[in-house]
Amino acid sequence: MNRTLITLLSGRYLYCRTADGAGQRVAGLAALGILVGMAALVVVLSVMNGFQQQLRRCILQHVPQIIIAPVQGSLNPQQYPKTALKPLPGQQAVVSLTTAEVVLQSDRGISSAKLLGIDPQAPEPLAEQLLQGRLQVLQPQHWRVILGVQLARQLGVQLGDSVRLIATQTRQFTPLGPWPSQRLFTVAGLFMVGSSVDSDYLLVHQQDAARLLRYPNGHISGWRLLLKDPLQLPNQPPNLPSGLVWRDWRQNYGMLFQAVNIEKRMMTLLLSLIIAIGCFNILTALSMQVLARTREIAILQTLGVTRWTLVWVFMIQGATRALLGSFLGLGLGIGLASYLNPISERLQLPLAALPVEIQLRQLVFLLLATFVVTLLATFYPAWQAAGLEPIEGLQHAE
Repeated sequence: MNRTLITLLSGRYLYCRTADGAGQRVAGLAALGILVGMAALVVVLSVMNGFQQQLRRCILQHVPQIIIAPVQGSLNPQQYPKTALKPLPGQQAVVSLTTAEVVLQSDRGISSAKLLGIDPQAPEPLAEQLLQGRLQVLQPQHWRVILGVQLARQLGVQLGDSVRLIATQTRQFTPLGPWPSQRLFTVAGLFMVGSSVDSDYLLVHQQDAARLLRYPNGHISGWRLLLKDPLQLPNQPPNLPSGLVWRDWRQNYGMLFQAVNIEKRMMTLLLSLIIAIGCFNILTALSMQVLARTREIAILQTLGVTRWTLVWVFMIQGATRALLGSFLGLGLGIGLASYLNPISERLQLPLAALPVEIQLRQLVFLLLATFVVTLLATFYPAWQAAGLEPIEGLQHAE
């Protein structure tokens, strides 16, 4: 009986206006505010998610994500085999790597980059991004190099051209004194990722890199761990054998991803305020309805309607308007996010193609958060309405 009565009264108060209709107009504007806030929040979060995932695909999937290396110098794989390392969640492979900062010099330019000495037979994420050449051209003592397209443009080189690699941190002694270790390499391939990786990295064979860096025979810089999701790094590095240290992508790209996360959170906070204002406008609208329906509330109490029944009647009104605005805003936001780039082209906005990724988990969280805030906002006027004394309500109505 109570459920039927609550449903009937909620429907009547939801669609029937008061004498002046002010409460209904305020409630409608509140629902409209929630709709606009929800749509804007969905669009912004989808674009920020797209940027985050694009950074992960274009940078973190191709650069060394985790390197376990000695404190200084090179690593002897016989002394520290990869089987001594404890596997991490989501770990795909452990491969050897020889890396260092180098300077590249050609007849047309000079630039700095990060050297990646790899084993062509081992998994290498950049192998899928090759535009010209193939990974197998990297053979020991053939002195071949694969460059990123942006790095090749900076140097003004193409396939078959020669570049000089200079390891500034490694010295070789000559009759003229100490001199940086250097060697001529032939450009044997190009890769393109579509990010700063194209200008920051180059690939050579691991043995050639070790000779350039004057490592002992068979030594490497460290073990490279390949992860399925590089964003899921442990907060604390695991216990490592004595003499080894943990280095991950956060040392080079941590500030970039932190800036994206901070911007994402700040935009979420600012746009959430729009939804919060809409929820509190619903509180105002309910308070106005309580004042306008004082006589009706008093009559219902006289007929035996319980206090909690009245509370649920007014809370359902506020929650219904909020959820209506939330669902409409959610649908509008999904539509705008899905067709954001075509809409920008149609409106001729000077915007580059924006990456968009809609996450279902975020949408569900937004709906639940809006529903909870609305219930909290509507509880006070609903409790105020249920607390009216019937006699005072009838006298006030007169």
